Amino acid sequence: MTTPATLFLSYLLIVGLIVGVASLIMISLARFWPRRRLLGTLALLGFGCFLWGTLALTHPEYRLLVFYFWLFTTAVVGGAIGTVTMRNVFHSALMLILSLLGVAGYFILVNAEFLAMVQVIIYIGGIMVLFLFGIMVSQNIIGTQLTQNTPQTPWAAVAAGVLFLVMFFVGLFMTLRPNLTPTPDVLGSNTASIGWSLMATFALPFEVASVLLLMAMLGAIILVRKD
Repeated sequence: MTTPATLFLSYLLIVGLIVGVASLIMISLARFWPRRRLLGTLALLGFGCFLWGTLALTHPEYRLLVFYFWLFTTAVVGGAIGTVTMRNVFHSALMLILSLLGVAGYFILVNAEFLAMVQVIIYIGGIMVLFLFGIMVSQNIIGTQLTQNTPQTPWAAVAAGVLFLVMFFVGLFMTLRPNLTPTPDVLGSNTASIGWSLMATFALPFEVASVLLLMAMLGAIILVRKD
């Protein structure tokens, strides 16, 4: 049964999320930079109300899990917004690293520790470090201020807002069937199961993918080689 306190916390949760996201987007734009302190205060208050309402509506047994979920969500969404709104390309790359770290946190929450380590080692430790080195060794890139104003900005904002509302209401009214008969973990861990599958069941596709990546690397070297 819905109580007045539950309704109040639900509305507080929704209003806090809207205020926090709107303030965060506005503070990242150059036109609102003089009001960054006011917008930053509103963002903190909005996200604080959202977090308080979420934890109050959550069962005490799952509050720590919910807290980490929204912490990683903040990293993913904040990093994504910073990536496309930062005027310095070096800062945009750093914000993308923050977003990728949040995705690795998602994998940890669902007990996929192997994918979390792959996310950190390959995407952050390999690809993003390569991006950062490419930015630092390129001339006249770090100090360059990029413009973020394009004719498609209003349409992109409307499309993103509609997509957010659709995903929000779908997630709000979606119900998942509980897994009453979990499968036993024969090998003891998720990492061991994936390793056994790659070396036994899917050994041939794994080797074919390795050959394709080798051919792609050799092709890129040939294309950029100077005669």
